[in-house]
Amino acid sequence: MSSKLRIVGYGRESTRDQARYGFNLDDQEKKIEKYVDIYYEDDTYEFKMIREEGASAKSLDRPKMNEILTLVKHKQVDVIVIHNLDRLTRRVKDLATLLEMFDAYSVSLISITEKIDTKTPMGRFFIFLIVLIAQWEQDTISDRTKRGIKESARQGNYAMLGAPFGYLRDPEDNHKLIVNDEEAKVVIRIFESIAYKDYSIRSLRNELKNENAGGRSWTDVAIEKILNNKIYYGTFSRFGQDYDNHTVPIIDKDLFELAHIRMTGKSTVQRKEYVYNNMVVCKKCGNVMHNHSSKSKNGKVHMYYQCTYCHIQVSEKEINLNCEALLTQELQKEKYFNDIEELKYKYDELTDILDKIPADAIKYDTDYSYLTGLLCRKQEDMVKLDRCLKILANGQEHTSFLGLPYSEKREFLQRTIETIVYDGKSKSINVRYLNS
Repeated sequence: MSSKLRIVGYGRESTRDQARYGFNLDDQEKKIEKYVDIYYEDDTYEFKMIREEGASAKSLDRPKMNEILTLVKHKQVDVIVIHNLDRLTRRVKDLATLLEMFDAYSVSLISITEKIDTKTPMGRFFIFLIVLIAQWEQDTISDRTKRGIKESARQGNYAMLGAPFGYLRDPEDNHKLIVNDEEAKVVIRIFESIAYKDYSIRSLRNELKNENAGGRSWTDVAIEKILNNKIYYGTFSRFGQDYDNHTVPIIDKDLFELAHIRMTGKSTVQRKEYVYNNMVVCKKCGNVMHNHSSKSKNGKVHMYYQCTYCHIQVSEKEINLNCEALLTQELQKEKYFNDIEELKYKYDELTDILDKIPADAIKYDTDYSYLTGLLCRKQEDMVKLDRCLKILANGQEHTSFLGLPYSEKREFLQRTIETIVYDGKSKSINVRYLNS
């Protein structure tokens, strides 16, 4: 095993760093090599240079940084030399993680510019101090930038790069937006298709893509981005703050909100509420039948369950007609059976007590006034029980499965039904219950 000191030099640059500060990788490597040559005697060390190009210091998840961490964990490095600290990281949290790891594996970190060596407590202290100041400076710049953007937005400027689809930068004032008439037609079509015409994002995407609408490529994400952007009804949103009447609107707010509700699935449109989803099974092949819908000329949505393999389908309406009575019976049983049975038991118990009171009175020569009071109390209890039984019976009579909200229907089915088997040949529907 070699007794030589294993030294690794690490250099990093991003395009931004090189442009602003001239942190050229070749310069970093030369300075690191010169430092090692001056401070370490020949033939006492092995040197390796690791270069990281085009990588930000915002995260430690960088290819060459991961290579260094692997060397550290496998105890294949003793000293890491860097040109300056922010080549390594600009985050105090990440620095703390690195120093803790280096200390655990007896690795020294040397920063040439700051003249810091983590072998010493003073070196570790200064490293934290310098990175804290660097992070404070970065946070200050970020806050200042946000304040500038907010003030610009208050003045009606579009404080973002480019222009959203449907708009152009105003040639007379590049900070403002003007409507692009041709693209605006596509924007209106997108919102109206989702809000009024029962389109899914997928079907709308396919249609726009096939037509090459707006002269751009269309994806689901691109459509969702438009549907979520308040700028289309004139409101600019940035850093959690809305600036109303900021830009000339393409649509009104009501259309935006309706389309957004439909897109996010908050609509009560029945086509999205497949009550028997993943429960309908084809009798012939045993596969679960998938959801399908169609729309009639009057705009009404009809829901079906289709078997991909046997090419048969059954409508949800047909399942409801066949299963409503059975499901309602199960629902009423679940909801009221135990309560009614308990009340009946108490009613029978009281009846038995009342039947026995005269005999007990004779047997024990019970005082007549006591007997009268006891009878009255028990009779009052009987009246209350009788009233409760009637209330429960009335509730049971008026409870139906189809009358439940969608979420309650699904919850009831999931705890009650195993499968609903559809026979495409005989058109029959059979419900299989859990624990039956």
